[in-house]
Amino acid sequence: MHLRNEIPVSVSSKRAWEVMGEEFGNIGLWVASLESSHLVGDLGVGAHRVCNGLGFGPFPPSIVKEKLVHFDPQKREFSYELTEGNPWFITHARNNWTITSVDENNSIIKAHAVVDIIWFMRPLAWVLPALLKKQLALFTEELSYFIESGNIHPRKQQVLGNT
Repeated sequence: MHLRNEIPVSVSSKRAWEVMGEEFGNIGLWVASLESSHLVGDLGVGAHRVCNGLGFGPFPPSIVKEKLVHFDPQKREFSYELTEGNPWFITHARNNWTITSVDENNSIIKAHAVVDIIWFMRPLAWVLPALLKKQLALFTEELSYFIESGNIHPRKQQVLGNT
């Protein structure tokens, strides 16, 4: 199954890369569905991001580990694979990110996730994008807000108790 998303942001591709690439391990600072995150190892291929999730929809709180399998600062692209903490029906997941410049003040962040699910769940594969649609919209909003303003989204502030 393929899930794609394009997020236009009103910042340079350099700024978008700083948040998405250089700060890969710090996603928990600005995503409301995560309690925290951190990087294990040096930033680059082989490093792991550990995310402590709060849970959403049918997914309970969990600890998820993702391994960087591609990291290219020059091209502003990276890929990671889910290594631990995946829901029982997901057998493999990889997410590929690319940041491209539109002009000096605008860029596009592209995500392409490839998710393999256990064979007997494949007839229900159409349900997963529907379950993730709301969460993806929230993520997109929080990412855009953080990249463009430099501040965490009010939803994350609420989670932190900083209302």
